[in-house]
Amino acid sequence: PDPVAAIWGAQSIGLLPTPSSKEEIATTSTLVIDIGGLASSVSLVRQDRVIGTSSLDNVGGESYVQRLCSRVLDEAKEESIKQDPMSLALIQGAARSSVLELVQKTSTNVHIPFLFMGRSADKPHFDMTVSRNVMDQSVQDYWAKSVVPQLMEEGELSSSLPPPTNASSLITSAVTKVLEESGEVPTNIHHILLVGGGSKFKLFEQAVQDGISALMGPSSQKIVMPEPSLRAELTTMGAAALLPNYDYDYDS
Repeated sequence: PDPVAAIWGAQSIGLLPTPSSKEEIATTSTLVIDIGGLASSVSLVRQDRVIGTSSLDNVGGESYVQRLCSRVLDEAKEESIKQDPMSLALIQGAARSSVLELVQKTSTNVHIPFLFMGRSADKPHFDMTVSRNVMDQSVQDYWAKSVVPQLMEEGELSSSLPPPTNASSLITSAVTKVLEESGEVPTNIHHILLVGGGSKFKLFEQAVQDGISALMGPSSQKIVMPEPSLRAELTTMGAAALLPNYDYDYDS
């Protein structure tokens, strides 16, 4: 499973300690928070087995692209653009580039040459400046309104907590659901590993820190955040290094 391979990858490069005895293997629990593009997951791993998981569909880095595309269409105020595949492709390409800039910058300019060609002689190009804070809020508002209700209905979030309203409470609810499912207690979790390409966004990094702290108290020493460039690679690294020599019991 991907969470197990991510732990192997982190151990292979020294980000996580490798258990030195069978007793340590049996008692060490690691929480893996995997932020992808279209979906994310929270998994609890013990003895190289996933014992609890929460699947968060429609929560990930791609949410930024989707929300920025919607914002551009609203700002353009041109209904014909919404029916034009070429214009929509231009918007998505520009939105994706601008979202990547927001990983490092606090604001970005969305520039789409000739978006209004044939529609407006005075203004053929589209330009809009958007801040990271605005996009963070837009993404969280979208999750709270459109994604969280579905996740609650599917049982992927904890029913013992109020429906999440932001990224931090979303992480808290997902982790709580995993703990309830596995019967684990927070104090028994030794490490919390953040992986996945979508986790490069500052919103997710802060949400993990705040969400874990809200549930477990100050746990910064337990949270392992690899360099963003490594997070998307740990699963592959772990599988490539250890899978050929690992006897996984698929029937248990």
